Amino acid sequence: MIMIYSCKQQVEEVKLIDSFTGDDANQIEEEIDFIIHRGNSKLMIDMTELKSIDIKAAGFLFNCLKKTKRLDGGLVLINPGKKVRSVLKKLRLTDVFSVFFSRANAIKSLA
Repeated sequence: MIMIYSCKQQVEEVKLIDSFTGDDANQIEEEIDFIIHRGNSKLMIDMTELKSIDIKAAGFLFNCLKKTKRLDGGLVLINPGKKVRSVLKKLRLTDVFSVFFSRANAIKSLA
């Protein structure tokens, strides 16, 4: 798992590449907590290059969503692939997360 992040119009973008497993959750939690402690609770998770996600990692994203909402922010997903959407659907998280296929629309939703 490789993670890259940047800020666009007061929204932090976190890009996940390859696979995201529960074993990666601690590293990503530290990075996301760092972003939030800097004062930004609006996050986009770019999944364009994410090939797979496991149940524990999906649960971690759900916890991050709750954390950002408590801080009047939010977390949205961008371009999750078919396998990733399948895991989210199995966990009934497709109704919980806002999913976008363009960054512009994701940014607008968090504005």
